[in-house]
Amino acid sequence: MQALQPMNVHSANDSLNEGESPLATDRTPFQSSTAWETENTKKWSSQIQVPIGLAVYILILAITAFACGLRGLPWWYQLLAACMLFLTFSLQWILLMIDPGIIVPQPFKDPIIAALDSTGAQLPDRTAYEKDYKGQWMHQTSRGFEKYCSSCNIWRPPRAHHCSVCGYCMERFDHHCDVVGTCIAQKNHRFFVAFLVVGQLAVATAAAGTSWRLHREGFPRHISWQQAETYFLLVFDIVYCATALMLFFGWFQLCWIVCDVTTKDLLTSNTFSEDPPCLCGRRSPLNLLRSWVTVCCGPIKHKRWLERQPKHRMSSMLLPQSAACNI
Repeated sequence: MQALQPMNVHSANDSLNEGESPLATDRTPFQSSTAWETENTKKWSSQIQVPIGLAVYILILAITAFACGLRGLPWWYQLLAACMLFLTFSLQWILLMIDPGIIVPQPFKDPIIAALDSTGAQLPDRTAYEKDYKGQWMHQTSRGFEKYCSSCNIWRPPRAHHCSVCGYCMERFDHHCDVVGTCIAQKNHRFFVAFLVVGQLAVATAAAGTSWRLHREGFPRHISWQQAETYFLLVFDIVYCATALMLFFGWFQLCWIVCDVTTKDLLTSNTFSEDPPCLCGRRSPLNLLRSWVTVCCGPIKHKRWLERQPKHRMSSMLLPQSAACNI
């Protein structure tokens, strides 16, 4: 067992109990724990605001569909459209309320990082750490490269990324969606895909019903053009079809889940050429099955869970597991 010289690594709780600096270094915490929690929970809470624009747009589509496009159609068809509308609103609300996959941040800097940033400190395995092109410290683990987030003071696992909008690192980060008002990551990716697919089916139902109504009114025969309602039905039908085409993006997202790919992966690496699905490697059939279970069947939590965490909650050792084994 080797020891760090000349600095001693303590847990944050030990440092607080001994009345010394939380890191036993010349660095002081950037904030008190209470101030840190208040700032971060406020930033997180601001993302829970309902995306008014999207809700209003869905409501307008629903009103025009039931007031004009679907009026006079069989009751079972209108009931089907109503159920799909209710499911769309429910999925939007669930998507907005649940935790996307936040990695709990820490209020104090990792002692290993403090040693790496200090030119005078001695670290036994200093060569195992290097900086990427963004200047972030990283090191190799059995799962891949872990990078240190200086904003959250954590070693984030592979495929996790920091969202500057939400202010947290997210597991299996896909992208931040301003339209729905939240990050899309490991724990809510399934609901995002379901929202897009069900929403597309809902507007496709409205488009088909409007076309059915036009056909019943005699469109495109000459006599139908003499009715003002025909022009409204045509406009609504075009809007429904255009919305359904835009929401086709949801089927691509479903394919990404099946292939264990994220939008971030596609933007930052040659993911399909390096690890093709269903072959040996990270996307082997067994690993794909594990990914499906994690993404589609993983536990979910409300976003407010972070605000209910006990004060001064932090790791007993602010070190990555692989680094702690060398101390």
